[in-house]
Amino acid sequence: MSSPEFPFQRQPLHDSRLQDRLLRRPRQDNAVIELRNRFADGLERVAPGDVQKIEASYRVDFSRDFHEERSQMLEAYLVYCYADGTFDEQERQRANHLQVLLRLDSGTATAIHQQVKEGVYRDTVKEHVEDRRLTPEEVDDLGALQVHLQLSDSVVRAIGQEEADGVVRSLSQSSS
Repeated sequence: MSSPEFPFQRQPLHDSRLQDRLLRRPRQDNAVIELRNRFADGLERVAPGDVQKIEASYRVDFSRDFHEERSQMLEAYLVYCYADGTFDEQERQRANHLQVLLRLDSGTATAIHQQVKEGVYRDTVKEHVEDRRLTPEEVDDLGALQVHLQLSDSVVRAIGQEEADGVVRSLSQSSS
């Protein structure tokens, strides 16, 4: 499996709209593109002051504007980090730095992180039950992944039940 592409790639800015040109104001949605473009050069190269300059230039406040886009950026980065099944200290530091740069509160960041970890676990369960059975090695693999991701037993049980229900549904549909 090839490694995933870094989630932040340079993109061209949108052209100014007529109303923005007439009012001599910047197109605010370009602030998000500008931010992604900065991240494309490397997260560690971006300082909070750089984000403030973007905010001033586009007359936005990232602590309140573009919440969905900022959340998606953190999620994309975490998915990228977990693609190899690990989340090392350097990735953790970069994710924390990104959270600060994106001005996401800890509750939002924690929820996004939990969602990504559950997705990683769910994808692994799906992969292991494709052949409709779990080998002892796969059970051990899932146990180790649960520990690594720090997922509670209740979350793991819920995911396992959902995936088992999906297998049963697909078997009943294929036999009808």
